Amino acid sequence: MQAISNWEDDSFAMKHVKWPQIWSRSSHCDGIICLYNDSTTIMANLGIREFMVLPKSCIPLSRSNEEGYYERFAFFGFGLDHRTNDYKIVRIKNKIPFDDHSPREYQDDPQAEVYTLSSNSWRQIEYADFLTFELNTYLSTYWNGAYYWSAAQKRPPPDDLAFGVYSFDFTNEVFYFKIIPDYVSLPSSPLYGMTEFNGTLALISYYYHEPEKILDIWVMDELGVNGVWTKLISTQPLLGVERPLGFLTSDELLLLLAGESLGHQGMKIASYNIVTRQMKTQLIYDKNCYCDAMIYKWSLVSINKRRINLVD
Repeated sequence: MQAISNWEDDSFAMKHVKWPQIWSRSSHCDGIICLYNDSTTIMANLGIREFMVLPKSCIPLSRSNEEGYYERFAFFGFGLDHRTNDYKIVRIKNKIPFDDHSPREYQDDPQAEVYTLSSNSWRQIEYADFLTFELNTYLSTYWNGAYYWSAAQKRPPPDDLAFGVYSFDFTNEVFYFKIIPDYVSLPSSPLYGMTEFNGTLALISYYYHEPEKILDIWVMDELGVNGVWTKLISTQPLLGVERPLGFLTSDELLLLLAGESLGHQGMKIASYNIVTRQMKTQLIYDKNCYCDAMIYKWSLVSINKRRINLVD
């Protein structure tokens, strides 16, 4: 573990750490962000300029392509165990074929692990779900003691696939799959993600391959995934939208726009006001890239002090 309490500038290029060029996954909770790729995982609180590099995984990943697949961690989530007041990270090892560009992953040897801040270590947990795979690696969220992903589960014919919400309870360390009810109208070949909206759980669905996307936004009542989904809004067709990134405020939804469809190179991040139905550009990237967004909330929670207090 490496920890720095005071950074010399406001950049994220902290000294003494070799930073990856690309972070494949990100998550956040209580003002602490968590970034991950296959070799490095960090926690950081930007507000107090503190970070730590986490230990290596207890589950090795194979890089061999002899069997036609590679391994990676999916269902990555970071959150708080309300019973112990301890921060945890969860992730599942998946196998993915080299020649398959779909998001469907093979789980013939699924393994899951949990990192606990108090022990600063990973441990493998019981996991035997061969049938569930992640649909949207970009839009998932922590909410009320659990982490939520969009997922599909293999079913016997004629159903084949059931679309739903996959969750991990950080207190009991148990996974749950809840089928999305029929009244939540998903498009054919749906892509949807989970995010937080106004203190509750929200689902955003869209059809990925359409040049003009209509986003359907559904919100859950206070009972969580066992409650009722209510449609908040269907947007007008939005040209150039690559995918939603999450809510910036209760009125503004961040969107990633594809440059080529808008007549220029690179990507744009725009905000869409769900009340006025107006869109405005926030950031422009000069080159094509994939990006993620975390709605950062200022926090004075110290990662290092929290870990020491939990141990004591």
